[in-house]
Amino acid sequence: MSILIKIVRIAGFRGLENIEVALAQTTVLTGMNNTGKTSFLKALQLALGNRQFISQDDFFFKGNSCTEKITVDVLIVPVDVDGSQTDDFSEDWEVLLTTDRIRTDGIKSFLPLRTTVTFDTIKNSYKTQQTILKDWPTFKAGETDWFNANQGNKTRFHFDELPFFYMDAQRDILEDTKLRNSYLGKMLSNIEYSADDIQEIEKKIKALNEKAVSSSDILRNIKETLQGLDSALDNQNSGIEITPFTKKIRDLNKGLTIYYGDSQDSFPMEYHGMGTRSWSSLLTLKSFIGLLASNAGKEQTVFFGSSGKSCGRIFLMNQNLLLS
Repeated sequence: MSILIKIVRIAGFRGLENIEVALAQTTVLTGMNNTGKTSFLKALQLALGNRQFISQDDFFFKGNSCTEKITVDVLIVPVDVDGSQTDDFSEDWEVLLTTDRIRTDGIKSFLPLRTTVTFDTIKNSYKTQQTILKDWPTFKAGETDWFNANQGNKTRFHFDELPFFYMDAQRDILEDTKLRNSYLGKMLSNIEYSADDIQEIEKKIKALNEKAVSSSDILRNIKETLQGLDSALDNQNSGIEITPFTKKIRDLNKGLTIYYGDSQDSFPMEYHGMGTRSWSSLLTLKSFIGLLASNAGKEQTVFFGSSGKSCGRIFLMNQNLLLS
């Protein structure tokens, strides 16, 4: 069994005054520019992921007035392997979500999450409040009763075991290699080797650097010239090293270059088009999720709230596409 974001309601966010959207296991958002696709995805990110992007421009404007509150409601329900809604969450999901948060209408269980954002004039910052609703109110187009419903008790519902992934349309594998907070950057910054492997690899790198310098008239001449720094700085030891290849294994990721090509020729990613670079960036997210699953297996912990094939991961890709 798994879970599904069945319904999303948004009020007062960017150009979305008051909407409800029903989702399936895979939902594709399409439409003309400036019709609210990006706003919908960012609203989900606001509810379930990083909300540091909030600014005054994210509040709904109509005429000369601005809404005072952003409201995003998310209804999560249990589903079977075919995506059909079931009556109850599995035991794993009940442990993760906790039974005191799960609601029931007498037949089916559900989890109604609410996120509201307001501006705190005293602290001069945006305040986020999260609640588990007592029920799931009826939605009527053009009416606002749903976000005036009983909100229940204040709580936080950020579940570390339910990862949330957002990837922008303008993704680029070249940029990912430079950003520590990209999915690729997070993996590269956590590369680990055993002490024996580090010693062996760095020994080979040292020999490779020495061979590269000694075999090149240009590099050897540069090194000999720079040794003039010793006399200028009154240094009795030779302090000049030229390393065409990284010296320490901890710096391997800084010079990472990805090549892609056919069986005969390969070219670095900067020579490829944005389609290849964008798709490569997306595939690193797949690798990142695989790494998380592998780490969970080593720790013998439940991954995404399920010990079987089902999972509750959430993907948002800001390019006319949303996967849930």
